[in-house]
Order: sequence, then C-alpha cells, then structure tokens
Amino acid sequence: MLDFESLDYSNCDDVVIQLNEDLLDPLIIRYNSDYATGLLYHLPSEEDSETKPEAFRGRIGLLVEYALVSILHEMVEEDTKRRCSVTFNTANMFADFFIRNNMEPVLRIDVKAFHRDSDEASARFDAKMADIDPGRDYLLVVRWEWGDSSSLGHGEPIRYPKIHDATFVSCLRLAEERDLRQREVSGGFDIDGEPLTKNSHMDTNFGKMNRIVSPSRSQNLALLDPYVRKLYEMVKDTSENSS
Repeated sequence: MLDFESLDYSNCDDVVIQLNEDLLDPLIIRYNSDYATGLLYHLPSEEDSETKPEAFRGRIGLLVEYALVSILHEMVEEDTKRRCSVTFNTANMFADFFIRNNMEPVLRIDVKAFHRDSDEASARFDAKMADIDPGRDYLLVVRWEWGDSSSLGHGEPIRYPKIHDATFVSCLRLAEERDLRQREVSGGFDIDGEPLTKNSHMDTNFGKMNRIVSPSRSQNLALLDPYVRKLYEMVKDTSENSS
C-alpha cells in the first residue's frame, strides 16, 4: 500500500508513478472481485437498459465513482491504522475526494468513469492551470464495460459494471497538454484564463477529455507524459467504439 506520509509532494511525476504502481491494481482488483459483483449487479432478465446508454451511463458512472472512493477509504484506513483517511468532498469544488494525513488533505483526486460504448469521453477537465496544485491534484480515470459472473450467494448468472482499464494522471501534466492544444488549434485564453475560440468567443468545448491532445501531438505519442498517453489511448478507444 502507498505510504502517504512519506510521499514527496513537490514532485508530481514521482507521486503519480507511485499512485499507479502501488495503489491502482489493489483498488481495481478489490472493486471487480468484491464490491461490483456484490452491490452493483443486475440479472440478465433486467438488462433492457443496456441497449440504451443514456439510460444508465450517468447513474453507473456515479456508482462506480462512489464505490472506488468507498473502497479506497477502507484500504487506506486499514493500512495506516487510521493515521490516513479518505473523505468525499462535500463542497462544490475540485475534487471528488481527498486523501488525508492526520486529517489534513495531502491529495485531491477527481474520478472520471467512462463506459466504453458511450460518449462519456466528452466529460470535461476544465480546471484552470492557476487553480491546480502541481503536486497534490490528480485524476483517476476508469473505463468500464458490462461483465458476467455468478452470484456468490446463489450461483446465478449476473451482470455488473467491470473496470477494464484505469490510470491515475497528474492534473498538472494533463492541463499542460490541454492548454498546449488550446493554443495550437484555437484562440488561447483571455486575461482571466478563460478559454477562447479563434473568433475570441468563449470555447464551449474546452477541456473535453476526447480533445485533450492536439492533432500534431497525437502523431508522436512518445512525446506525451506516459500517463497522459495512457489516458489518451483509453479515451480514443472509447470514442471509436461509440462512433
């Protein structure tokens, strides 16, 4: 388990590596093996809504996000004997949850859950660069698909939202890539940091996850931060399956 008490929060690249290497797999395994199959399943006879993404994608996305935060809360408290904890953000501000060390927030993490066959990849990351704490702000992005299993209690077939891919990504690195694209293909920013189109109008598409990487940068993915590249590939796969 990740030691939140000894992380170097001045280095976002080191922190995001440790989030992905030490925290991600145990979290996703616990979600897929216990939580989702026990609390988020439906019977095959109840799956009519699966053919209508608009009927389930928002609700399932919120349930997946809630599940991940709840599981992480249990993991962190268990492993640190309650010195560290995870709490939901109850204010209307970035991010979805905080990881706390002796009650003080040390990481702010937003969760974005995509269904592979829907257009949720158009969700936004529009936090202004000036509002991002370079070493403490991160996204947890997951892509889920319907999975099949058997109920542990009854042995009956069930369907549940299974996470197939996930990554933590630094908000700083993602914002750098997003803002580079904005300057390359659009009009940039006004004096307050608001995004503008080429015609100097407010850019209503700014920050959409499927528009983070510019066309020129996507031609050489080796130039990207490795976790921004991972996110780009996840979102690209989602967008191609929804087209």
